[in-house]
Amino acid sequence: MIGTGSLQPFTHGEDPIGEMYRTLRLAEALALPAELRRDLCLRVILDDGDVLPPPEELDCRQLDIVRREVIQEDLGRPIDLGALDLTTIWRDAMAEQGVDPVLAARLFEMYQSREIPK
Repeated sequence: MIGTGSLQPFTHGEDPIGEMYRTLRLAEALALPAELRRDLCLRVILDDGDVLPPPEELDCRQLDIVRREVIQEDLGRPIDLGALDLTTIWRDAMAEQGVDPVLAARLFEMYQSREIPK
């Protein structure tokens, strides 16, 4: 016997056609028929002034709430990958966890030497 496990998607990114996972504004989510919404994992985007209704009005399989201003803030910040100093981040994280500096340096060398799949 071969057990394949579940074949359903587990995230919004794994369901590009929105069969089980959908991202909608509050008004769009409330406009869906209740029998359709019940089987969906919804990510509801709340705009300024939106008030989340009682749970029975937004009955669904899974509900994630995202405020619109958070999305705009995250998308609006440029990221400078050239300024990323992985050595310092590694050293500080290891020191914070109490790892011996010699061991931390050796682990970082091992990390850097790993082969990256192509």
